[in-house]
Amino acid sequence: EGHNAHVKTNMLAVMLVAIHKDFWNASDETRKQLAQTFANLVIQHGLPGSGHTDPDHPMLPWLQSYVSQDQWQQLNAVIKAAKPAASEAVEVHRLTEVTMTDQLSNLNASNLNASNANAANSNASDSNAKSSEATNSPLSKELIALLVLGVLLIAGSAFYATSQARRGE
Repeated sequence: EGHNAHVKTNMLAVMLVAIHKDFWNASDETRKQLAQTFANLVIQHGLPGSGHTDPDHPMLPWLQSYVSQDQWQQLNAVIKAAKPAASEAVEVHRLTEVTMTDQLSNLNASNLNASNANAANSNASDSNAKSSEATNSPLSKELIALLVLGVLLIAGSAFYATSQARRGE
């Protein structure tokens, strides 16, 4: 079974999520059967760990009312064991997993790096180095390229208008 057990677990999880979110109005018997089969597979083979089988998925606690107490204790132990430690870096698989805390910490790190760079620049005695850095930044290069393109467009338009005016004379 191995890999096939995880595929089956994922398929059952999709069905259980559909029931949990009221997309599918399954009978209680179907709910119990799917939940028990899902729980048995997870107990035997572990959580596949992605999508609807992520250890923090909100559908998992909902299963408690559809499995026996013994089965829930075993399933819950597998779920807890699959959760990463707080110190481990967690991969983001969905946009909803990104929290404002993550965004703020990234923003603070960026601001810290920028203020460190600004402090280093303000301590530099050579003002030419500063202007050189400003013209070498990608934004400056893009602005210069747009400016040159605009000047060429205006010059080309003026040349075209002048040539058309001479033909008309």
